[in-house]
Parts: sequence; structure tokens; C-alpha cells
Amino acid sequence: MKKRSTTTSKRNIQQQTFNPFISCSRLRNIQSILTDGPEDTIVAVLGIDGRYNEGCRELANYLLFDFYDLRINQLEQEGIPDEDLDDLIIVIRRSSVAVYCSSTLHNHILPYIAHWKNLQIYSPPNEDGEHQDESDLEEFKIRSFISMLESSRLVGFPYYSTRNTSMTSQFNKFEIEKWPIIQAFALENVGGGGFFTLKHEVSNVHDRLTPVYMGLDPSSLERIIVRSLPLFESHWMECMSNVVVHGNGDSPSLINYDVTEDFVIEPMKSYFRHGRLSANQNRDVDNIDQSEPLVCFGTRTSDRGRASLIATIKSSGINGPALHMVLRTHPIFYYVSMFNHQVMHFHAPKSPISCARTYMVRPLVEYRLNNNPSSPRDFNLLVGLYDVCVRVGHALMTEASTNHTLANSDRIVRDIVGKLPPGGDVKHKVVAVDNKGRLVFYINFKSSGCLLKVCVEIHGIRSLDGGHEVLGSLVYSDTFVCSNISTLGGSDPQSNSKLVLTSGIPLYQEWQVRGHQVLVLLKLKIQGKSEEVETKELVVRCNNGVLCSNNALCDVTTSLDFYIDGSVLVTPRHAPRFLINRDDISSYEFVDNEPISFSVRFNKTSDWLLPSFLSTNQNPRFTVVFAPHSPGAKNFKNKVVPVLKSLDCDSVKFKKLSHHDDITKQLIVALNADYDWQCGTSYHGKGGKLGQAGKSIQPQLTNFMNHFGVSSSLGGVGVPSSEIPMLLEVPTGESPGVGNSPKKDEKVVITVVTGIPGSHADKLGASIVALHRERVRWVTIRTQCCRGDATLLNVEHLQRRLVEVVAKRRASRPGAAALKRLRVVVESIGYIPISSVVSCIVDHPDPSTRGTMMLGACTSCVDPMTCFVDHGVMTPNLLEQATSGTICCVAFTGHHDDLKDKNLAEAQSLMRAVNPDAAFLLAAGGKMTRTSDFDLVLSENSFNCDDSKRTRVLLRPGRVEMKKRSPDVTPTPLNEVTLHFSPPLLRGSFSARLRSLGHVTGVGDVIALTGVVAFTDTPDEDNDVTFVTKTSTLELEPRVQPTMKTPAPPPSKTTPDNSKKKYHLKFYGKNLIEEKLKCWLRMSGQQKPSRKCRKTRSNISKAEIKMIQATHETDPLPDGIYFNGTHYSSLLDNHKSYQHPCLEEFISEYLKQENQKIDSFNKKIENREYKDLFE
Repeated sequence: MKKRSTTTSKRNIQQQTFNPFISCSRLRNIQSILTDGPEDTIVAVLGIDGRYNEGCRELANYLLFDFYDLRINQLEQEGIPDEDLDDLIIVIRRSSVAVYCSSTLHNHILPYIAHWKNLQIYSPPNEDGEHQDESDLEEFKIRSFISMLESSRLVGFPYYSTRNTSMTSQFNKFEIEKWPIIQAFALENVGGGGFFTLKHEVSNVHDRLTPVYMGLDPSSLERIIVRSLPLFESHWMECMSNVVVHGNGDSPSLINYDVTEDFVIEPMKSYFRHGRLSANQNRDVDNIDQSEPLVCFGTRTSDRGRASLIATIKSSGINGPALHMVLRTHPIFYYVSMFNHQVMHFHAPKSPISCARTYMVRPLVEYRLNNNPSSPRDFNLLVGLYDVCVRVGHALMTEASTNHTLANSDRIVRDIVGKLPPGGDVKHKVVAVDNKGRLVFYINFKSSGCLLKVCVEIHGIRSLDGGHEVLGSLVYSDTFVCSNISTLGGSDPQSNSKLVLTSGIPLYQEWQVRGHQVLVLLKLKIQGKSEEVETKELVVRCNNGVLCSNNALCDVTTSLDFYIDGSVLVTPRHAPRFLINRDDISSYEFVDNEPISFSVRFNKTSDWLLPSFLSTNQNPRFTVVFAPHSPGAKNFKNKVVPVLKSLDCDSVKFKKLSHHDDITKQLIVALNADYDWQCGTSYHGKGGKLGQAGKSIQPQLTNFMNHFGVSSSLGGVGVPSSEIPMLLEVPTGESPGVGNSPKKDEKVVITVVTGIPGSHADKLGASIVALHRERVRWVTIRTQCCRGDATLLNVEHLQRRLVEVVAKRRASRPGAAALKRLRVVVESIGYIPISSVVSCIVDHPDPSTRGTMMLGACTSCVDPMTCFVDHGVMTPNLLEQATSGTICCVAFTGHHDDLKDKNLAEAQSLMRAVNPDAAFLLAAGGKMTRTSDFDLVLSENSFNCDDSKRTRVLLRPGRVEMKKRSPDVTPTPLNEVTLHFSPPLLRGSFSARLRSLGHVTGVGDVIALTGVVAFTDTPDEDNDVTFVTKTSTLELEPRVQPTMKTPAPPPSKTTPDNSKKKYHLKFYGKNLIEEKLKCWLRMSGQQKPSRKCRKTRSNISKAEIKMIQATHETDPLPDGIYFNGTHYSSLLDNHKSYQHPCLEEFISEYLKQENQKIDSFNKKIENREYKDLFE
């Protein structure tokens, strides 16, 4: 099956909050276990190779954002076999990770893992969809598994999942030996040479992984919001709708007489129990809050009627002890005289969301036409105390999110509560839970890995009408999340943020009994008005205003009807409709600033016909704010304001103010986060499933998710407070370049070009210098490795060269060269991570050097033919040289004539997955021709733009490359062996031996070779040589000699003197042995002649004897012997012979002559001095 494109796969990621920063953060969370524990490796084997182990699947789901839960059905419908989808092995080390996957799965998981640090991918190639032999694929998998675990000592397996935690004590390491891939480890000629558990120590790391899984990040928070929040809110609203009367034209705020607690709670009760049933089947409820839904009316909210929400985590029952079971099944008119409020407390069955509210119910009273209704002192008391609960809860949430501690919570509560009525007692508590609802212990709330629950309760409230009657208890509870960005050098207001998940649940709600509906109409009749409100002359209706009292805590959407006599009919969303007559109004206040606000102040200090959140104020008033340029604001300004002006008199004042007062400003600030002023309405969810599921808490959700994503990506790493707006993508309005730093033109701009051997990075750097040599003075610096490690940068060398170049840029020079601008090209050719090179430049220890240079852009060169060192094995550190945020351009330098070349397309897909923001260039052989390409490579601000800075900080929080590496057990590292020599080589021998280098045993695994050599046929011509073992590609290019020679710098005392050795070769690979490489290279040079051995009669060859015979064939013969042209005959005995009778004498003479030549040759060799290739 042909691989799908990476771009399409990335669009199929289900989590809306997924991004590379959160993915890298999750990987670092797993790697932190290795830092703190004895294990050096964590392994997850999926599918049949791990006997479908649930713990390994859970780890893969955590790292791949629930890939095997969310996308498995979709991929199965596309016809991908299960065995291909489960063919995945993940090996995690402290600072690296290796992944094996099938070719079918490769492009599906690449968007999830391409940005991981020090990633190595093993995937069998799929040649144009051809069928591959199963045995070859299995052998490749086994060899990859062994290579991934090379040098590991103590290996940890997540053997159990969080769903079967009861089995963790029964772990037996020999159970691992039953896995097919572990059994294959012991195969001869293929495996690792012995049983796995004998060669490696094995442990179960499930217990240490569980807290990591339970931590909260944007993706787990998204799962909670999408899966639980809409259901929780809908069932809550169903319970609220069960309280009121439906049909018959009644007001929706009228409460039904015969409603019972069981009837109200039934929707949430069913939702809770069905959810718990499925959770129990999945064993997901251990140690989770099991509190069942709770609804209590009136006095049943007291401690006698239910268990305290503060005192216990788990409720003893739905509605308390059995003593009150009768009341919960009876209608409210049995105890309507004491029914002024109701408490609702619900807990989501499979998520940590919980909420508690106290809603008010106006009591049924007798109304007389000639007398005012009796004062509802108890009702107003409950309303005021509930407002205290809300303000205490909000203050505690602010304290937890801002100061990250509740050490001052008691003082905060005392300041808000003041003096309570007799019998009243306030309890408050803030607890932390994980994403499953399990309680966790935190000394402070600075960590962003948990949810918080605040609960405030006032119980034992006694009636103000005398006696010892207890009115009940008031409860307020919310679930919220804090996000904190650690700052360096002082705090910043933008470093903290919070999101109240249950803010979509109505905070205030007021109902009234059926008999109360006539009071508004009776009031109108007494004043001589018509029987129906609608009979008044209506001026205009203004919709979508935001109503709030002077406590600035309760804001509800409302519509207002303005009448010609100045009366206002207000219809709030969560309260009964009420009418304010002109006689009850002392003044109208209007502020004609965007947004427009309208306030009404009352004559009476207590009017219990007003909603509860208005009637509690000592100076009753309410304020309505209209969104800028909304229809409601236009109608009010154009139609209502002229009417109110005409009514201005001594009893009713109309005041047009120039600015908002402090209370209204506080309201507007709060509404800026709660409402979309551009649309003039409350923000409705946008942006996929998350936006729709969380529409009730928008736009706070969108703003918080951005903040929470930054704080989770940083993982507690501190950042300067000045960088917080940049990380949050908040415009600061500051123009770049302001400050005391040197001007841009005065700084030395550094351009970095990097690439592995064979990627033509050196040619790209040469083309840059050649193009701009007339306008700019260029200096090229090449990086060096340290201590033979091909991945470790020689920091001292690079920093020393930067000081030499940058510090002398203003040296006095004759001619036009002094007027040229100095620019530096740093070429990093090899396997050094680009982050190390960048850190070396940016964090230069010399302040003067660091202040006078700037990094402009980094370009990575990629040859599609060198992306893999072997079939299916990616070149080490290839992905690290294309890191997002650091690399601005990726130049594809392969010799490709067709833009649709398969290798080029795969390389582009791979690089796009690693760095989605980089510009792609085509530079065949490292030569660029387009001006736009040069502009991108030589850009002076690409590296320092805000997007690049943000990506670097969030992808790799804290620069640690310059620090000493922490001990880490890694697979066999890449080596670099440099051989210096002086004599030229034999061209034919060198080329032939290079092409067979991959099959030479004993020298190590050579990946590539670079250097400078000369050949015996052209000894005065130096050649740049590059050879890649995998492709057997040999490139020889004559070096261009400079037209003007510059004096060489004096040799350093700390470096060996190799001035006489003008040629060198660098070998890159694994397990390289220098002495073996020297022996191999000696065979490509001129060989020292060996001494010849003297000849004797016993070692003379038949050919030589035949030659001697032919030479002396006609020489004189002894007497009695003649030669007839064919053979020799004797006259005495007629003996025949084909050899000369004196042949032995001739041989002796021949041996004497030859030995004289050999002695002369050996003497010349002894007298001549021959130097070794490396002397």
C-alpha cells in the first residue's frame, strides 16, 4: 500500500488542541521518569509482538494523543489491516527516542512524532506497493528492535494500565519473555545473543507513569470539555426546567406546586448512574469522588437533611438520612412556608466536573389591595448570604490563580463575610484533582497539572422573625483550572489565567410560585394603569443588553421594553420579568461612550418585587451595558434617550455622564472577556468540536486554551516577563529596533548553513560567498566536533573563531575592503544538532562579541538520496538539523531532474512534518540561481522574528545544549575519525576501495566520508572528496585556488602541528577503529617495495628453465653428442634427450646473474628511505 501524504494525515488529527509543543511536553514528562528513576529505557511494544499489552497501548495513546482510540476505526474503514496499525515499537531514553513502525502506519503517525527531539525512525521501505517477503520484514523488525535497545541496561515496561491497577503487585518479569518480539531476541544470527531478561534487567514502570497520565494539559482538558461538559450542562438545565410550570401560557419562571426533589433530580440521576455503570465496567472509578446528585428544598438543605459538602467527599446518599425520605417524595406545598431556596449539587459521572448552586424561590404570600406585602426578611437574608458565598468563591479562585496559594484564605473570607447573623457558619475549601477526578496533594497551586474545586457553604442560618427556626444552608461550588507561566525578573499580570469550567451553569436563578404572578398586574391596577403591561405605549424594545447590579458579579443577558411614561419592563434570562414604574425611579443615568451604559436608581431601599440580585443592595440600582454598534445600542440612543430627556423633572432626573463610574468600568472589563462585542451578542462557540462543546464558556475558553498551551509547553521553565506577550501572541505595540542596542547595520550578521555529509552544504555556502563577494566582505567558519563524537560541537573552537572575526571587523584596512560590510557564514557539515550551533552563537560568553553580532537565518541542506543510511533506517540527527523555529529554509540539493521525483516528494513530506513553517528551495548540487532564494537564505530577521522565537521557546524550553550533558545511556554514538596524511593517493585504487568500503570488516560501520586529497597523476591539484556509503556516490571536485594568497595564522600551541600534512579524510560512522582505517587507507597510496628473495635451484620455475633451454639450444655440445634440430642423441648408446647436456651449468650461471640483480635491488631498497602515509 502506498504511503499517504503527511499533510492529509495531519489534517486528520482529532484533537483540536494538538500541537508540536504539547506533544514534546508529553514526551518530556515520560523522560522525566528516567531522570528520577533507575531505569535508563522505557519500551512500549504494541500488537501481537507485545501480546496486545494494555499498558503499552496506554503509553502509546498518551504520546500519540489517543490515536488508537480516536482514529483506529477510521483507518480500519480505509482497509488498513489491524496487524499493520498495531505494528509499533517505541523506545524512550532520557534525551532521545526511537520508533519502529510499519510502512503503512508511518505517514499516519509522523505528524505526531516528527518534532520529537533526537528522534530515530525505523520503517521498512515500501517499493512502489510491491509485496514484500514476510520473513524479510520480520527480520528487519528484529534487527531494528535490537539496535534500538543497544547499550540499555535496565528496561522499564508499562506492563499494566490504569484500568487494572489491582494487578500491579503480581508483575513477573518472565511474563515479558512470552512476547514474540522478546522471544525473537534470542534467535541465532539475528537476535541479541541470549534471552532478553538475562541480558537486560526488566521492571514495571506503571506506578510511576500513572501520575503522568493523570496530569492535565490542553488535550486532556479538551477531552473533558468535549465529552462531559455539554452533557453535564444539558442535564443541569433539564433539572432546572423540571422545577417550573410548562404550558398554559404561564411564565417560565413560575415554580410548580407539586414538584418533588425526586422529580427535579431525575435527569441528572439517570445520567450519573448510567455513566457510573459504564465507568465501573472499565474499572475507571477507583479513588474517584462518588458523590451522587443532590437536590434539596428549603430547610432540607440544612445539615440535618443532607451531609455537608465540605466535611465529606463522598455523600451518604442522594438526599441525606432516611428520616427525610418522606419529604423528598412529597410536593413542596407540604413545606412551602419554609421554601425560600433550593440547593443543587451535581458531579459528572466520568470526569472531574462538579458544580453546586443555590437558587432562590419567592415565598407564597397573601396580598391585600390596601396594604403593602409583608417584608420578606428571611428571603432577603438568604439572597444576601448567597451573594457572600459567590464573592468568597470568586475571591478564592482569584487567590489560587494569582498567588498560587491559599495561605491567606481565612483572612480573605473574613474580609468579605464580615459579621454573620446568629447561627451562621462559613466553611470553605479548595481541593485539587487530576483529570479523572482523583484527589491529589499540592502544597501550592502553581502547577498547571490539575483541576481545582472551590466550595463555599454557609449553614445553620436562623430566621430573623424570632425563634430558633433554621432556614437551611447555602452552597456554592465551581470547578476551575489555573494556568501559570513562570517568569524571570518579576511577575507579570499576563502570566496567570484561570478558566471556570462550570461558568456556563447559571450562577443566579430566581423562581416564583404560581400565585406570585398576579402581583405585577395588581400593582399596575392600583396605580390606575391598564390590566395588561402590553397595553402601555411601547417606545422600543432593546435586546441583548447585559444586566448587572452594583456588585458587578452577576451579569445576565436581558431585554428591556421602554414605555412612553418612563416605565421599564425588564426580562432577564435567569430571573422573573419585573416592571419598574416611573414613580419608583429617582434618576436615569446615561453614558454615551462605547460601550453605552444605562443605569436606573430607585427611590425605595427595599422592593422585594425586584430580582434577588437587585434587592440585596443598600442603594438599589441596576446597569445595562449594550455592545458597541449593536441594534440595542442604536435603538436606545436614537429612540429612548429623547423620551427620557422629555421626562426630566425634579422627581426624576436624567443625567448624561461623560464617563463610566468605577462599578460600570469593572463590569465592562469583565464583559470584555465574556462577550463578543464585535457581534453585539454573547460569544457562541466557534472552532470545531471544542468551540461548540464549550460555547457556554466562550471566549474565555479560547483565551485560556492559548495561555494553558503555553504554560503546559514550558513545563515550569521560567521565561523573561518581557517575552510573555510574544508567547501569548499578544500585540504590544512596540516597534522593533527600539532601545540602546547597536543599529542593525552595525552588527555582524551570521548565516548558518548545515547539512549531513553528501548534502552539498559546502557548495551552497560557496555559492553565497561567490554571489556577494563584490559588495560584502565574507568570512567562512566551519564547525568542528569534540572528542571524536560526531554529534558533539567543539564549542571553544567556534566561539574563539567568532571572537577573532567579529572583534577585528573594524580594524584599519587599506583600500575598499574597509568599506565593505562584514558577514559571516558558519558551515556545520556533519551530524552536529543545529541547536548546539545556534546556542553557541546566541549565548556567546563574551558580552562585546555577543552584542555586536546577530543571527540572521539558518538553512538546512537535504539530499533526498542521503536521508537513509540503510533501507528503512533514517540518517542519525537528520531531523534535528531541520528543527522548527531554528531552520528558516530547507534546500533540497539532490540532482533531481523531475520535480515529481519519488525520493524528492518523500523528503519534502518528511521535512514538512518536522518544520511546517520553513521555506523549501531547490538547489541542485548546492547551487542556487534565483534571487528570491538568496534573499531567503541571507535574511537578517528570519531567526529573530516573533514566530520563530515563540516556536523555539515552546518546542525546547530552556537552552541546555551549551551545558554539560547529563549522563545518558544511548545507542552506539556516531564517531568522527580524522586521518591526516601528506602523500598523494592512487586514483584508481582509492575509488575502487571506496565503493567496497561498506563491505570491509573490522573498520566499523562507515556512513560517510569527506576530505581533501591529491592523486599521483595530478599531484599539484587538490580535490574535495565526498562519499556516501549507502548510495556509493563519490564526488571529486578540484579545489579552486585563491587568486591572492593570504598569510596563514600562526599555529596554535594547543593543537597538533599538521601543517606538513596537507590532506585529510573524515570518516563518520559507528564503532570506527582508527588503526583499521589507517590500514585501509594505506592500500590506496604508493606501497613501499618489499625485499626480493634470492633464487635457488629448488624455487626456479619451469618457465625459466624453458627459457634457459631456448637460450642455449645451439651452444656447443660435448663430444659424441649431436643435435638434429629436435632432440639430442648420443653416438655411443643412441640415448635421446630434449634438454641440453650442459643445462645445469646454464642454470647455475642464470641463478648467479639473477641473484646479483636481487642483491643490487635489495641494497638500493635498504639505502632508500620510504615514509609511511601518515608520517
